[in-house]
Amino acid sequence: MIRLAHVKGLLAILLVLMFIQSAAAQVPQIMNYEGTLTDTDGNPVPDGTYEIQFRPILRRRLLC
Repeated sequence: MIRLAHVKGLLAILLVLMFIQSAAAQVPQIMNYEGTLTDTDGNPVPDGTYEIQFRPILRRRLLC
């Protein structure tokens, strides 16, 4: 006969595993970025729609 404590323990483990799996499945595929768009003199540009390009800087370490 299975004891109630064993059943509760198994249910708790099952719930933890389900939580871990659902948390890992929710990794965002996009990155949000907020900033201020300025002109070449550093003044904010008027409200509107602007096309920008975001490029991360990738640096390689030199192994000596």
